[in-house]
Amino acid sequence: MPGRVSKDITSKSSAHEISPVKYFISVIAALLIIETLVMVVIHRFLPPQPLMVEAFIDSFLLAFVLFPFLYVFVFSPLLHIITEQKLTEARLRASELELCESSQKLRILFQAAPVAIFVLDRAAHVTMWNGAAERIFGWTAEEIIGKHYPLMPPHAGEEFAASFQKLLAGETLPCQEVQRLRKDGSMVDVSLYLSPLFNAQDKVYATLGIAMDISSRKEAEVALVETKEKYRRLVDFSPYGIAIHDGERFLFSNDACAAMLGGETPDDIVGRPVMDFVYPDAREEGEKYIEEIISQGKIFPRLETKFIRMDGKVVDVEIAAIPFTLKNKRVVHLIATDISDRKLAEQQHRVSCWKRMFW
Repeated sequence: MPGRVSKDITSKSSAHEISPVKYFISVIAALLIIETLVMVVIHRFLPPQPLMVEAFIDSFLLAFVLFPFLYVFVFSPLLHIITEQKLTEARLRASELELCESSQKLRILFQAAPVAIFVLDRAAHVTMWNGAAERIFGWTAEEIIGKHYPLMPPHAGEEFAASFQKLLAGETLPCQEVQRLRKDGSMVDVSLYLSPLFNAQDKVYATLGIAMDISSRKEAEVALVETKEKYRRLVDFSPYGIAIHDGERFLFSNDACAAMLGGETPDDIVGRPVMDFVYPDAREEGEKYIEEIISQGKIFPRLETKFIRMDGKVVDVEIAAIPFTLKNKRVVHLIATDISDRKLAEQQHRVSCWKRMFW
């Protein structure tokens, strides 16, 4: 931008420039014409005079005619030219100052940027390398400037050559998540953006590269996948029935929950209404619990109730119900244990006690 301004100012000032030689010749020719006219007037319209008088009259008339001429055709243009030159010089100084300030700001931004920024020439040699690039890849600017682009892994030479040819042809490459080489030989995950740089003639003269270190994010993604896998295996192989429902229908069920409710696989349970499996006498109370969990976020760590299996059998269960967020929606996370055997043992124990008391 500042360079373009300077160019415009220079072109405008050159339009007002006048060739000194042509201007001098024009002034001399005009003076000779004026002197000739004065001499014609003196000899034609005045009687003969002594040489001194004639010279005085000639000088007077010449000065009388020449002063306006010099003002209009010499002094005024010169003053205008000098003024224009002063204004042009002031504009150029202001433009140079603006260019200097812009360059300084760009240098500061370049060095202070939190992402790696580098520039390659048409031969893929590094010409610029900022501080973030030093931190991410390990090479200092002194070590790498002038060297061939060193970040490509050995097996990716052909890939780089093809991509670099596209850049030299003026094509901007989409942002990619790739691995690039560090100075110590290790690989680093980066989000890489490459774009051609054009000169005033719209010719590609260099390539701009911007890289952001995404190693931490990649590690977090791997850790998240591992955690999900551990949780999935824990849920799938848990002896407790684990299910998720939105208060109306089951959204998830593990194998143990499916077996508890009489299904062969979780697919037999998912999508079915929750109340289909709640004992009729416990449905009103169950709906109240579900409403409190979803609307108020309440936690019910231990409840005893009855479920109805798909085959119609009634099973005693102990459940824990907690709120759970799924796709920005609060749902119910259910953990259930079949306590039918325990209930049967308790009933048998009570009967045995009664028998010993009265028989």
